[in-house]
Amino acid sequence: MLLASGIVLEGYQLADKALATRPGKILAALVATMIGALSMAIASGIVNRATGFPPGEFPYTVTFLAPLTAGYIILLATTVMFIVAPMSILMGGVV
Repeated sequence: MLLASGIVLEGYQLADKALATRPGKILAALVATMIGALSMAIASGIVNRATGFPPGEFPYTVTFLAPLTAGYIILLATTVMFIVAPMSILMGGVV
């Protein structure tokens, strides 16, 4: 639990410092745009697989599912950070 809270706190502090600069704001806007596009694509795929019809037939369903799939993308990024952060700490101590 302490490692998890430390990674979340460090991530928040890094994001706070990055968003204070102009390139950080631009990068955050690009990442948010990519998460939005990816979540719309995943939602369209879910609707297509569930109904067998094109997602254009159910635009409200795709719109409803998109924010729900964005959470999974953010969760995946957080999971990757929980793997990368300890590995970088361990490798930094070895070198």
